[in-house]
Amino acid sequence: MPDQARRESGAFATERLVAMAREAGVPDLARFRAEIDGAAARTAVRRDSDEGYELGVPSTPAFLVNGQPVLGAQPYGAFEAAIERAAAIAEKEGR
Repeated sequence: MPDQARRESGAFATERLVAMAREAGVPDLARFRAEIDGAAARTAVRRDSDEGYELGVPSTPAFLVNGQPVLGAQPYGAFEAAIERAAAIAEKEGR
């Protein structure tokens, strides 16, 4: 899909991102809009994406609990179990 078409469709369409920025209280929406497709933004997104893949995070939403990924939209119990596992490991290691 050409870049322009991809940018203007779906969850990451420019207008949707601008609306989210407005809701989040971004003070300079004109600057946000001007920079959203800039080289610096593309580089930052690529760097974050690469880091996620290196950590074993192939998609969103994703969370790290003591370095262990919890992937996808999970119920409370999944996070509770991940935190309990991390606490048990930390206790065993004397941390």
